[in-house]
Amino acid sequence: MSPFLDRVRTSAEFVRSRAKHVSVCPSAVTELASRMRSTLETTDISVHKIWNDCPLNPVWGESRAGIESVEDICFWIFCIDCINFSFWHNEGEERWTIWYKDKQYTGYFALCAAFNQAVENGSKDILSTTFLKCVSEPQLKFLLMPQNSQGVIPLLSERVLCLREAGRVLEEYFGGSVFRLVLECDGSLENLVQKVVEYFPSFRDEAIYQKQKVFFYKRAQIFAADIFACLGQSALSFKDPDCLTMFADYRVPQILYKWGVLKYSNTLVSQLLQQLEIEQEQEVEIRACSIAAVEMIRNEIQQSNPELFVTSQLIDYLLWNEAMTVKSCGQLDNIPFHRVRTIFY
Repeated sequence: MSPFLDRVRTSAEFVRSRAKHVSVCPSAVTELASRMRSTLETTDISVHKIWNDCPLNPVWGESRAGIESVEDICFWIFCIDCINFSFWHNEGEERWTIWYKDKQYTGYFALCAAFNQAVENGSKDILSTTFLKCVSEPQLKFLLMPQNSQGVIPLLSERVLCLREAGRVLEEYFGGSVFRLVLECDGSLENLVQKVVEYFPSFRDEAIYQKQKVFFYKRAQIFAADIFACLGQSALSFKDPDCLTMFADYRVPQILYKWGVLKYSNTLVSQLLQQLEIEQEQEVEIRACSIAAVEMIRNEIQQSNPELFVTSQLIDYLLWNEAMTVKSCGQLDNIPFHRVRTIFY
């Protein structure tokens, strides 16, 4: 494990052991770990395959949406993860939706589709610090909500600020190159997460719980994870693919709750079902217990089959994809999730 990211695991366990509103069910962890182990033993699934199988993602060696070079791929991933947060919509609101290549996309996938559509339409300059550091709200609105879109993306002005920060920092410290940022981390995903957190304040996903600092770094970790998934078997090599934790958002906790891995107090369930604002303590417990639960799942899989190489990143990808599949069938409609407007997830 890695010293920098150990703080994420350690603080998650600190919260889990003291949580008042959320708990992790050991028997459900064992059951889910067994099912996942069976899947991993009988398929060739990997984070690289999951990445490549998504038609919206750039792939090294291919030309998807005109994005081919390592520099452009890294820049695309960084732009996406700079504003990869808060896609949920309130009841009664029209969901933000993008039409791209005769298909409808929402949420994170709509974000990817919007960037791809802009590049294909001749706006490849969006993958540059020249664009990012000066992007205006009308410009980003036009990019993310073109004429073929529906609804409104939440936190538009906050996304503008995140992209401007990215452009300024990249230009000042990394010569305007995300690829250079990645190379300076010496083949370590941990170093990449640490450098992103150090240089880009909008990635500093931390909280206070019972007077102790708790660390999540969701977007910084998912940026490193996406770089590894896309380029880790081709253009780049990384020595610590097992250093990352799961990426504490609002969808993975929801699927963990559906499967009984996470247990919520009656009060918290009532608040979530009524879509009421929850306290920071409750939010931290949901996210931290999700991290702890995935670590428990990973440990059980590894102990039951030491020959399997399983990472928290892979478990997160599988859980998130399952959540998207279940959600598309309407099976998450009555499953509570925490609605917190934030730039961190």
